[in-house]
Amino acid sequence: MQKNKNRQLILHVRAIILSRLLENLQNNYNIDDKRIYLIGVSNGAMGVWSQLYYHPNRYAAAIALMGCANIHLPESRIKICSLPM
Repeated sequence: MQKNKNRQLILHVRAIILSRLLENLQNNYNIDDKRIYLIGVSNGAMGVWSQLYYHPNRYAAAIALMGCANIHLPESRIKICSLPM
């Protein structure tokens, strides 16, 4: 149980880091908010699912290749069901 909580915490921290990086890029470059796409392979795909869970309205579409979603909360499906995958 503790191992799963630690894993979820790590995923959450990584999601925060990526979010801040993206915000920094948006503040410093001319980025179209409607054209931000998320792509990840293996561990990166797990990061895709994590980003979609924490920021479901930020991305235009996503591709998650060969990675599982580590978020097992029922509401996670509701949050991301309208996003093109």
